[in-house]
Amino acid sequence: MNLDKKSAIYLLALSGGIGWKLYFPASKDILNSFTTEDNALQINSFAEISMQVGLLTATLFSGILYRYVYFLL
Repeated sequence: MNLDKKSAIYLLALSGGIGWKLYFPASKDILNSFTTEDNALQINSFAEISMQVGLLTATLFSGILYRYVYFLL
């Protein structure tokens, strides 16, 4: 598959967005299915903190990767 760089970035963003829209609601539902009402707030807080840390580190590592692989438009 011979894509130019701009199309590759669009494809990467689209696939990441679709994957995220399917993964995160499913993972939160799974967490809530095996927790009790008492600690639901703690479980949801942990899930949100994990999501934010994951988004930050993913952005950091992809920026470093793009910088050193010269994946520029």
